[in-house]
Amino acid sequence: GEVLFLFLSGASFYSLISVVCRPIKSIPALMAVVLYVLGYPLNNMLFGFSYLGLAVTTICVLVFACLTFSCFDRTVLPLSFISLLLLEVITSYSLFAPVIFLSVFILLLRTFRNKGYRNGISFLLSLIPFVAPVILGFFIVYSTYFIIGNNTVGSAIASEGGAFRDLYAGFIFIVPLAGYGFWSCWKEKVAGALILVTALFVLFSLMLCCLCALQLVSTYYFYKTYYVLWLLFFANAVCGVHALQARSLPMLVCYALTWLIVALLAFSGLD
Repeated sequence: GEVLFLFLSGASFYSLISVVCRPIKSIPALMAVVLYVLGYPLNNMLFGFSYLGLAVTTICVLVFACLTFSCFDRTVLPLSFISLLLLEVITSYSLFAPVIFLSVFILLLRTFRNKGYRNGISFLLSLIPFVAPVILGFFIVYSTYFIIGNNTVGSAIASEGGAFRDLYAGFIFIVPLAGYGFWSCWKEKVAGALILVTALFVLFSLMLCCLCALQLVSTYYFYKTYYVLWLLFFANAVCGVHALQARSLPMLVCYALTWLIVALLAFSGLD
């Protein structure tokens, strides 16, 4: 089962980068998928929980669905699919639900406006996918965990646990490429769903970091956001590599060689 979840995370990531980096060749895309899977998805398979990995995969599919939503002439089927994905997010890892729900609502509202709907109609249509996830999610999560379990939101989010804690080292090599990819997509007005979700989730993580410093949120839950950040940063990094291939291939080669030398020194013991 865990191996299947790992495969699904790689498959969903491949689908996402295939949309945001058109056209992309199969071999570079598969290499990116392997590097992505060997990071936090593999860590979660070995040391984490399946429901966290499922939540991250669902978020990946949600971004993909929002990117392709405008391609459908009819809205019933894609909205139903998005609604099911939102329900999965809130039931598998409700910590991510607020920022993901807000991101999807903004994306749907913008999509309906671009299709020519009036503001009021766009607002109502954008709310439809959230009705079932909010009602069912509240019943499943809040009633079972907080009421029956006699827990409060404050005590739950402040509880500590065993988790992989690494503040920045794992992201050093992809942050420059992710930043360039984010800027490139924003400048060219492509992959709007990925850009919005990335921006809002980074702000959400920074807010949790501040609350963690005030000891209102545990480090356990703060570092859980890194699993989603790994997905978003890696997708933006692939966009950055894709843009550099067309604009400045020598710079991309120098960047890759620099990290290759660092890896050789680290693993060979020569340093």
